[in-house]
Formats: sequence, C-alpha cells, structure tokens
Amino acid sequence: MFDHLFFSAFEALKPRYKKSANNLAILYISILQILIFVIIGVFFKAFVENLNVVRLSADKIWAFLILGTVIIFFKNWIQYSGKKRKVLNSKITRTQEKKFSILGLLLFPLGCLLLLIILTQAV
Repeated sequence: MFDHLFFSAFEALKPRYKKSANNLAILYISILQILIFVIIGVFFKAFVENLNVVRLSADKIWAFLILGTVIIFFKNWIQYSGKKRKVLNSKITRTQEKKFSILGLLLFPLGCLLLLIILTQAV
C-alpha cells in the first residue's frame, strides 16, 4: 500500500516539481509512516499504563521515537531511490491499478494526525 501511495504522490508532484518530485514523495511517505508509528506508540503506551506495568521514562520514549524516525527515513530513502524505485515503478505500472487522488493523498496524513490527537486526549 505504501508503494502505491508513494507512486501516486510522485505522479502528482512530477508535473510541477520535476527534479525534486522524488524527494518530496519520499518526505510524504516518511511523514505518513512516522504518524502511523506514533499512533501505534501512543496506543501501546495507554495499553501498558492500564496494565500497571513499569513504564519507560520520557527520555527513553523520545530516544525510541527519534531512532524510529531515523530508521523510517533511511529505509524510505534506500527503498525509493535509484534502481529499486525503478523496479517497483515497473511492477506497479504493469498492474495498472488505480492511483490515489490528490485529495486522498492529503486526507491520509490529516486523518492520522486527527487520530493521534484523539488518542493523546484519551490518554
């Protein structure tokens, strides 16, 4: 699914930002994955607090979040740059699946952000 989101964002950005479309699409997919990562982290934090298990300190949680963010950016940079991106692009264009609209691409991160705000208010 993330591959389809990436290539939909890439195709939407390509006409306007010719040279930096790939970097912007990588940034988009990385932000979306980081939001999902934080949502899962907030959910597990609330789950662990309800079990009255020994909690991690705030410093360790921030370090884990920063480490996860760096790993996500590095993974996306490797996956969607160069030869591997070309192979994925040929696989996706061969299947001719429907691409996401620009509105859908904007609503995914906004929906994740809204869900994150709701979860943090509940905790």
